[in-house]
Amino acid sequence: MRIPAAMLFLAAGVLLPVLAETPTSAEIRAKAREAYEAQRWTEALAAYQQLLWESTDADDRTEATGRMREIDRRLHASPAPVPVPAPPPQPPAPEVSPEPPAGSMPETEAIEPIPPPPPEPPAPVTGSWVDPESSVSVLLADLASGVSRDRVLARQALMKRDPAAVLEALRTADQGRLPATARAEFSWLHGVLGNASAEAVLTGRLEDPNPRVREEASRALGRIKAVGAAPKLKDLLKDGEIPVQEAAAIALGRLGDAAAAGFLCAILDDMRQPVTLRAACAESLGLLEPSRGRASLVGTLRKDPGASVRRAALEALRRMTGLDRCYDPDASQSAREAATLSWEEWLAEQGAGGQ
Repeated sequence: MRIPAAMLFLAAGVLLPVLAETPTSAEIRAKAREAYEAQRWTEALAAYQQLLWESTDADDRTEATGRMREIDRRLHASPAPVPVPAPPPQPPAPEVSPEPPAGSMPETEAIEPIPPPPPEPPAPVTGSWVDPESSVSVLLADLASGVSRDRVLARQALMKRDPAAVLEALRTADQGRLPATARAEFSWLHGVLGNASAEAVLTGRLEDPNPRVREEASRALGRIKAVGAAPKLKDLLKDGEIPVQEAAAIALGRLGDAAAAGFLCAILDDMRQPVTLRAACAESLGLLEPSRGRASLVGTLRKDPGASVRRAALEALRRMTGLDRCYDPDASQSAREAATLSWEEWLAEQGAGGQ
């Protein structure tokens, strides 16, 4: 298909000004440094935040994170207290030696001085730069850092902030070229906050080259009930990374996608699949409607060699039925088989419905 030259010129006339207006990382860095040196703290904070999410250079991100922490402390520092003049020193009172009572002998032995108390041990050094009182933008920078302790502390601090302010800052950050750690942590944050408006961003991250990003995006999509993501989550059941498969399985259960029951049962019944993945599929089946997957779950009680898988299957059946039937997933094989007979009788009474 040939595109008329006039349309090409029109497109160029529209796109070129837009591209020309997009600042480069070097320009953003220079703007941030100039504002910082001039002590225009609010302007410098905004510029360094833009540098953090736009630059792909590790040195730029390190500089931006450090400067944002410093500027934030400056902006939120308490004013210095007004010094109170000290009272003038009083002349020391003359020492009066008490006279010994009549007939007493003066003491000749010196009294040993009391030893000073041992010094207080130094406070433990945590190695973290996270200030829980920092602004939301700074805490997001801490969340995107490569230090695991910083991420944990930033998570805790962000959970205490106004969700609307956090989501607004997330929307701005998601538009940048984020590193893998930030993409994973921000996906987690979208899910915890129940941000349904992030479905498109999270669905796109299901194809991310980083497995942890795919894992966190899958979990978040399950939490926000993003039914539209179900087809791609089913594809992730075949992902090459086990944690991604597990997250996708749990997400499908949270979505209540009955069409996924067949995929989950196929994995649960395959003893070649990893134990943790089979357990995740059993847990997910327990989140679907009661008629789905119960035959596979009862079969798991009898034949699966993994205690954790049997335990997950039992919990799923309890959720479906409210029954227990005295089955102990950690009991001996003979005891488990006897209890499984009770579950199989129940299944026959139900007509063996479901998968």
